[in-house]
Amino acid sequence: MRILIVDDNVETANSIKLLLQFKGHETIAVYNSNKVLTLSKSFNPDIILLDIGMPDIDGYEIAQRLRTSGFTKRVVALTGYGKPEDIQQAIDAGFNSHVVKPVTVGELEHIFCLY
Repeated sequence: MRILIVDDNVETANSIKLLLQFKGHETIAVYNSNKVLTLSKSFNPDIILLDIGMPDIDGYEIAQRLRTSGFTKRVVALTGYGKPEDIQQAIDAGFNSHVVKPVTVGELEHIFCLY
């Protein structure tokens, strides 16, 4: 799969990127929200792993912008926010799934298989 990882924590993003590459996926990691819309078109990911607590534009807004721009593929919230209201807000914003960090590669691959 082609996977775009978006997280302002560089170490987290790079770790997930390398682990998913090791499993055979093609990945790109970015550390701010500004590049997501462009990469959703040029990289054409099958799935976007998107942190919610981004400093520039939060993940909820990015998910809404992705959906408004016509992105129909999977967007997964990969976040530290795990309360029921956080999950509902993510779904309302256009995320397909919500995963609380820390996450294992096995958990991510299970989510990938759900679609």
